[in-house]
Amino acid sequence: MQSTEDLYISLENAVAEVSQQLGSEEVEFVFSKYNATSIEDLDPADYSSVFSELEALQND
Repeated sequence: MQSTEDLYISLENAVAEVSQQLGSEEVEFVFSKYNATSIEDLDPADYSSVFSELEALQND
């Protein structure tokens, strides 16, 4: 299990990668599902779920 800090760093990297590959709109859409507009707005309890969604986008 990753620590909250590790998940945050992983999220930052995933956000950068998805934004570069698919555009920031894709990241904004995922964040909107969690009532957030940025990583800072996310509830730490949602980090793992958001990371999984971004990772799935990367791998499509």
